[in-house]
Amino acid sequence: MFQLHFLLLLALAQDADPAANLLKGGWTAVDELGAKPEMKGKLAELASGKDPELAWWAGAALAELEAREKAGDAWTPPLRVTLSAKERNAGEVLRELLVLARGRPVDAPEEDPPVTVAFKETPYLEALDEVCRQGGFILARGAGGRLQLLKGEGLHGPRLYRAGFAASIVQLVRRTEVNFREEPTSQLNLQLSLRADPRQRVLDAEPEFVLARAEDDTGRSLLKEGSKPTLRVRAGEGLALAQVVLEVPAPGARKIAVLRGTFTLAVAKKTEEIVFENVSKTPAQERESGGVKAVLKKAERTGDEVRVEVELSAKEKVPWPDTENLTLEDAEGRPFQRWGSSMNGSASGASYRLTFRDREGLGAIDKLRVSVVTESYPRRVFFELRDVVLR
Repeated sequence: MFQLHFLLLLALAQDADPAANLLKGGWTAVDELGAKPEMKGKLAELASGKDPELAWWAGAALAELEAREKAGDAWTPPLRVTLSAKERNAGEVLRELLVLARGRPVDAPEEDPPVTVAFKETPYLEALDEVCRQGGFILARGAGGRLQLLKGEGLHGPRLYRAGFAASIVQLVRRTEVNFREEPTSQLNLQLSLRADPRQRVLDAEPEFVLARAEDDTGRSLLKEGSKPTLRVRAGEGLALAQVVLEVPAPGARKIAVLRGTFTLAVAKKTEEIVFENVSKTPAQERESGGVKAVLKKAERTGDEVRVEVELSAKEKVPWPDTENLTLEDAEGRPFQRWGSSMNGSASGASYRLTFRDREGLGAIDKLRVSVVTESYPRRVFFELRDVVLR
């Protein structure tokens, strides 16, 4: 009884002192406080305080609160996986994970080794990476955005899985320039990635990236004065890539001790689905939904290949869907395989040319679905990566 009373008092004390909770609990405290709207004022106060460590963690928790607030009824918790597999083929387990996320299955390669996993409320992207690691695969996109399993090693180094996102290092290269008149100059070229789980539909709309802290294990700051990062978003893949130039570490440094920063991405809040029906019989159609006008210009099938042309337009500015968000189905709702695609967009409209193939003996083409985002909100994602080994 005394122990239970003590634990209750401890929990109340932590809630009463969010600063201590954040500094001690880190990401666990961020997730807990980020789900408590009543803490917004206190977190905002701490995030603007003079203690940089505390301000960082408070800012991360505040970003979670703001995301829930801005998403409103559209808020969905991160996708988690509970799955056990003992000596099952890696390709089979990956297909099960992709189906769970309503993704398109992948073809297993000829070499499909067994894996053993036990996931319990594991972040989806972490589960996906672990199966690929054990199987010795890389999950990549081929022609037309098709997912493929390729033999090879994945990314090395630390990763952070939280809040429906995964942060990792894609590349870290030291570059030295030498000429005959000046001393050699060196820099570190760093590429970071942020992946979103399938529940987070990210958009290529005014993304931002800030690297707030980079230090080696001697304490030297690696932030390079005047260096401006570049950021590109592959909306159809749920991926953001940041390119940063850093100072070189101290001569005795063995690793980058800490990397901290934020990605700010637009995330879909409200979507509308435009559906063209009986496209095999009526290949030219018009539809309008959510202020977006869609025109199906062409839907022709030759053998197992289908070519589709679509145009979208809107009076208000909207983020145009990626080609991944246009799907073709037969009458039973079975999707055709996307084989190739191109898109041209402007402020007032977008045009698409897509090629689909029937590799499974599907029926006649019947429905074309176009998923359009009509409302979005900015999502700040804080990340921290530690102990990046310098090779």
